Amino acid sequence: MMLAQALGTTFLGCLVWIPIAVWVIAMVHWTVQGELDIVVLIAGFFAAIGLGYATMNPPDPAWSPVLFGLVVASIALFPIARVAFARRALEAMEVERAEQAYATLRVSQNDLGARMKLARVLFAKGFVGEAIKIAEPALQGLPRRLVADEIREFEAWRYQARDPALFRGTACLNCRTMNAPGEIYCSNCGAPFLLDALRGPFSRGGLGRKLVAAWVLAILLFIGIPAASRLTGPGQAPALIGLQVVVGALFSWFALREKGRAS
Repeated sequence: MMLAQALGTTFLGCLVWIPIAVWVIAMVHWTVQGELDIVVLIAGFFAAIGLGYATMNPPDPAWSPVLFGLVVASIALFPIARVAFARRALEAMEVERAEQAYATLRVSQNDLGARMKLARVLFAKGFVGEAIKIAEPALQGLPRRLVADEIREFEAWRYQARDPALFRGTACLNCRTMNAPGEIYCSNCGAPFLLDALRGPFSRGGLGRKLVAAWVLAILLFIGIPAASRLTGPGQAPALIGLQVVVGALFSWFALREKGRAS
C-alpha cells in the first residue's frame, strides 16, 4: 500500500510540471502584453515552483493527488481569461478611437468627423445622451445630401433616446463636477472627462495581475498555511503562518492596487 502510494506521488509529482509549465508560459505572455508587473510575474513563478515541489514532496502522501487536482483545475481559468482579455482589447480599441477624436477636437471642436467618431464610441458604451448632444451641433445646418449617413445614424440614436434619464450628464472623475450632455471638457477643471469615463472599466490594474494574485493567494490559503500548521517545532507553525499572512497581504496590496489613469 505504501509502495503504491509512493509511486503515485512520484508519478503525479512529475506530471504536475506540465500544467505548471502552461501557467508559467501564460504568465510570461501576460507580462509581455502588459497585464502583469515583473514583481507579480516573479511571485507567480516561485509560487508555481513551490506548488510543483509540494506535489512531489507533500507533507502527507495523501496530499499529492489533491495538489495535482488543484493545479489541473486552475487551467480551467484560461478560457475565461482569454475571453476577458479579448473583450478588454476591443474596449482598448474603442478608447483609442476616442483619444484620436479628442486630439482633433483640441484643434477644432466643431470637426464633424471627430465629433461623430467620439459620439459613436460613447453611444456604443451607453452614453446615449452625450453621444446625441455631441453629434447634434456638428450636423446642424449641413446639407442633408452631404451627410445623409451621419444624419440617419443620428436620428436612429435620437429615436432610441426617449428616456430623459439618458440626458442627466456625466460626472468628471477628476473633480466630481456633473457635466451636461454635449460638454467635451469638464466645465470646472477642463479635464477630458468623457475620455476618463471610457477608460475607467479597463485602465485600472490588469486582469492578468488579479488572476495570478488570486492563484498565489489560493496556494497560500489552501496549501501553505495548512502545511505550516503541521510543523511541530516550538513556535515554528505560528511564525510561518504569520509570515505567510504578511506576505499574502503585501502581495495582495501590490497586485490588486489600482493603477493611476493618465488624463
